[in-house]
Amino acid sequence: MRRRQTASIAAATAIAAFSFTLAPVLRFWTLPRVQVAPLDIDSTDVSVGTGTYLDPATGRDTGPAKITITRHVVGNVTEAEHTGHAVWDIATRTDTPTTLTAQDPRQAYSFSVDRWVFDRHTNEPVACCGSDPPVDGEAYMKFPFDLGKHDYVVWDATAMEAYIAHFDGTQKVNGHQLYRFVGAVQPVRIGSLSVPGGVVGLTGTGTVAADEYYANPREVTLVDPITGAPVAGSSHLHITLRPPGGATDAVVALDVDVSSDAATVATTSRRAADDDSRLTLVATTGPLTLLAVGTAATLTGVAVAAGGRLRRQRPLPDPGPDPDLDPDPDPDPDLRPDPDPVERLATP
Repeated sequence: MRRRQTASIAAATAIAAFSFTLAPVLRFWTLPRVQVAPLDIDSTDVSVGTGTYLDPATGRDTGPAKITITRHVVGNVTEAEHTGHAVWDIATRTDTPTTLTAQDPRQAYSFSVDRWVFDRHTNEPVACCGSDPPVDGEAYMKFPFDLGKHDYVVWDATAMEAYIAHFDGTQKVNGHQLYRFVGAVQPVRIGSLSVPGGVVGLTGTGTVAADEYYANPREVTLVDPITGAPVAGSSHLHITLRPPGGATDAVVALDVDVSSDAATVATTSRRAADDDSRLTLVATTGPLTLLAVGTAATLTGVAVAAGGRLRRQRPLPDPGPDPDLDPDPDPDPDLRPDPDPVERLATP
């Protein structure tokens, strides 16, 4: 019995020691190593909407028509391993119905490539590795881990400047609770575009380099609060042309409201849910479970040890007099032995 008790105490002690050791290891050592942006990301998201655009072939507004914006993000693993930072290359193409099937992205209505280099833990941008101009702000293709319900500074690659994204509550998408952020980009010059002078109201001239202005009156992003990954969003893209040096818009080059398509939302929400489960296991569920197991094992060991001590300390019951050792306290007088037979014989 004592051997079994000792084995039980030893097992409980081992389980408690293992659990209490592994819980902080998961929370404080493992979590920082898994709560990082991936190096080898390879994802594509698509946004669609209906709007108008300036047909470069005719110089006239066309639409309403379907506008498709496709963004492909690829991680540059070689650069990342060399620098220790995440290096993401982002290719964005905007297509009209006539350019959507073009295999060469340069034949799209518009096409751009930029690079985002950032700290994998904090999301802070890093100026290196050909990120020119360097991205500014706290978020771009993703937000930081463990989002707060407050404003963030977000980079807009088209405007090449940051804007304030205001926290605007929560919203469920495919059963997943997300944080909603809303911001706006005021009109800003983003370059020039060669067009016939007549397009921007300059008659009697040939081709001119019209100033191109971009604005986004409402940018909405739904973000997973644990990973900081955008799951869905919508934008109002507004691009206009002005005469060179002009102060007012002459023509609208693109005006469209776009939002993430169903396939993109399904993919991003499923990926966010999977990543959430893994991070929650390491950060919360795992450590709490281990602490509970360790506590239960400790209490079990204490109870077993206390039970053994009680059994050892309990007094034995009084068995009563031993008939073989204790003489009869009141024997029969006739059978009592003569105390002094010599004295008895000498008495007359």
